[in-house]
Amino acid sequence: MLAVIRLGNQAHGDSVSNDIGATSRRKVKAGNVRKTLERLEGRRLVASGLGEPASGPVKRFHVTPRGLREVRKLLAAGSLQQFHP
Repeated sequence: MLAVIRLGNQAHGDSVSNDIGATSRRKVKAGNVRKTLERLEGRRLVASGLGEPASGPVKRFHVTPRGLREVRKLLAAGSLQQFHP
């Protein structure tokens, strides 16, 4: 969810995967990220809608108010590690 927050309106499966890979300095599989985003969406922590890039429609994500509350709680508790490139 931190990657989705960082990317703002540019958060889609591939961009989230790239952001996580860059900030964690690890190889990330886009398919795994997409599945995780779908699970987060099912828990109403993120929501999605179709955007229109030059190459065609793409599913874009944003963190919901509920998701933001969860991120804040985890950050306050020290349960989330923030990566900085």
